[in-house]
Amino acid sequence: MSFDATQTNQQISDSVGSMLLLNSSCQALIEASIAPSDSPWYPVLDQELGQAENLVVGWRQNGFLYFQTQILAQTAACAEAFLAAQPALDKAFAQLQVQFDSTLQASIVAQLNALEAPVQAMIEAIDQYTDRLGTFNSQLAVPYAAMNRSIAQIQAQEADIQAQITTINAQIAQLQQQVQSDRQAIAQAQAKKTSGLVETIFGVLLTPFTGGISLILAGIGVASIAQAEEQISSLQNSIAQYQSTIASDQQDLSSDQQQVATLNGLSMSLALVIGDVTDMTSALDALNVSWQVLSGELGNAASDVAQAENAQQALVAQVWFDAACNSWQAIAGFVANMQANNAPQPNLVSIGQ
Repeated sequence: MSFDATQTNQQISDSVGSMLLLNSSCQALIEASIAPSDSPWYPVLDQELGQAENLVVGWRQNGFLYFQTQILAQTAACAEAFLAAQPALDKAFAQLQVQFDSTLQASIVAQLNALEAPVQAMIEAIDQYTDRLGTFNSQLAVPYAAMNRSIAQIQAQEADIQAQITTINAQIAQLQQQVQSDRQAIAQAQAKKTSGLVETIFGVLLTPFTGGISLILAGIGVASIAQAEEQISSLQNSIAQYQSTIASDQQDLSSDQQQVATLNGLSMSLALVIGDVTDMTSALDALNVSWQVLSGELGNAASDVAQAENAQQALVAQVWFDAACNSWQAIAGFVANMQANNAPQPNLVSIGQ
């Protein structure tokens, strides 16, 4: 593996896409709701949902900002450092070809070594961000586990509607799987276009619409840096089909039974957030590998010059450095496009209401 602009741009794009998905799923959980009920379990589940929502509000406010001011900013700074150093280094390499001089040789080594600092700053920025993600994930795991326990206990008490609960739970699980697959496809179809950020939040009523208060409203978010209207429309159609099926399975249930039967919709909204945290961590890990590779290649170039016994041996390092600068030229433009975007405003779409 070597430092490559195309691969690195795709990794940056994947990281941005996963960040946007997480941002959207946080907003979707904020939109999720459970209607007040006289049932004794309502205050418990409402409190657990509230704990999860409080956590995602904080990430929603800061996650995008952290990404721009840390990861993208450090990437742009590293690109600037390499490109700013290129004229002087190329001149020094040219002089070394004319006359191999130990003082000039040492100067080139020092200039190459100086570029290690901005590379390490990029690595540190990713490490700090993934640490935040890890903390966020651990915090989310607490209300998620509590909600799943509560929902399982609540549904187990409804002996008369176990068949309907099993059917609806299976439908919600299939919906979650389909949604996650479609969301990832939308987020990854990005590097081709950079015409702005798009975020859509679907509010999905998981009970038959009767004109009254929504009993269970699940939130599903999707986002992309590409124009993905057709894919988002397709996702909306898929969600609507599942919603219709889930609602029709409740036609013979009372309002209270409908609420109990669809409680896993709340858990689904939180599960999507947790899944997005995992996906973003993986995307950043892949990008971090590229920065580690760059660091290793930079160190090798400096070592090659330091150990060179003639100008021809040092020339290998110049070939690598100029190729790296060409890569940085491409990466700098892509990162600048990403930095120019503000956090997207959510487009709220109701399904089943």
